[in-house]
Amino acid sequence: MPSVFLGYARADAAQVGALEQILRDQGIEIWRDQESLYGGQHWPKAVGEAIALHDFFLLTWSRAAASSHFVEFEWNTAVALRKPLIPCLLDDTPLPAALRAVQGIDVNAQDASARLSVALQAAPLPPLPGDRISQVLGRLEGIGTHAADQVASQAQAIYAQQGWSVQGNVYQANGNIYVNVQQPADSKQGKSRLESWAKRVALVAAILGIIISLFALQDKIEERFFLESATTPLRGIVLDVRNDQPIPDATVTVQELPDKPQTTTSDGGFVFDKVPGNPGDRVRVFVKNPKYKDYNQYVALPGPVRIKLEELPR
Repeated sequence: MPSVFLGYARADAAQVGALEQILRDQGIEIWRDQESLYGGQHWPKAVGEAIALHDFFLLTWSRAAASSHFVEFEWNTAVALRKPLIPCLLDDTPLPAALRAVQGIDVNAQDASARLSVALQAAPLPPLPGDRISQVLGRLEGIGTHAADQVASQAQAIYAQQGWSVQGNVYQANGNIYVNVQQPADSKQGKSRLESWAKRVALVAAILGIIISLFALQDKIEERFFLESATTPLRGIVLDVRNDQPIPDATVTVQELPDKPQTTTSDGGFVFDKVPGNPGDRVRVFVKNPKYKDYNQYVALPGPVRIKLEELPR
């Protein structure tokens, strides 16, 4: 079943709670932000990680949401991470200007539940490369303020500068909003120059490879300069298998990094910045918590992965 990040304004908590229950009854995993999360030291990055971990971003839109800096930050971050965005309208407040090309789902309509179900059956977009996710989360980590209005403003400026905002077409398929996130023109020109230089470097490298092979040094050089330096981040979240609630204080260990265990945060998240391997490689992960059965499985880099633990019998 798909998983959903639920973005909403605090003033709409009662309506959102009813909507959440409808989705949970359909077996859909729901993540709602926690009040304590926004008081944390790095809450912009923590919210970005949570959005990156889920298949869809459900935007509950209302007059309160339109004036919420938290909601503004959340939906802009979902666009930067290229998440399918499902707008659910709690009242007649127009969607943000960048998203008005599509029609939202009126949660008060009789067919709202059916339309939501159809929207959530759509195949999610292919995940972004791990380095792109790392770039977005790295920029969020660099935001030096915790004031919601300033975070929303700075994040929006970063996304626009990097070409991660809504700059191209906005279209709707199966009830979901998809955005064509375009790069600025100067970025495309820079990329073209970079590709040209990359081809030249590749040619030189090929010639050098032939020369090196003549002296039987290729294997040693590759081992020293390439194999040892190949690392990829690994991100994930640890949940209770019964109710999908985050499990804090769980110890997560990667077999390739036995002396560098991580402890899950209050929202169940964990991050290993440098795991030996390339994107797509599988690494063995161990998870321990005194109240749950031990976890021992292989996962693919760079994630994000969702790990579910089974509670021990009491």
